[in-house]
Amino acid sequence: MGVRLNRSPSTISYELSRCQPYQAELAQTDAEYKRSRCGRKTKLSDELKQKILNHLRLSWSPGMIAHEFKLATKSIYNRLNQGRIGFPLNDLPEHGVRQRRNVDQRSKYNQSLGRSIE
Repeated sequence: MGVRLNRSPSTISYELSRCQPYQAELAQTDAEYKRSRCGRKTKLSDELKQKILNHLRLSWSPGMIAHEFKLATKSIYNRLNQGRIGFPLNDLPEHGVRQRRNVDQRSKYNQSLGRSIE
């Protein structure tokens, strides 16, 4: 049977043992349920989401919140971008303000001259 379906014999054996007696719909439902339960669980509980939202409303930056609750800043930004926290990105403090590098304010002309030997 595995050769005709182009599947490994162990795959066929596992599929048949999934539900006894074998029913395709029940086996599919079982596989989808198990698949939905796999993967890493999120740290963002409803309680933590509410705390983050309260701190954002108090004008805390995501970096400050991440430090306070021992989360990654990227995780908070990801949840904000996905819309899971319910806070608009435009309302973040310093959102859209680019950080500029400090430019040396001394004159380029005076730097190149240096000290005279005379």
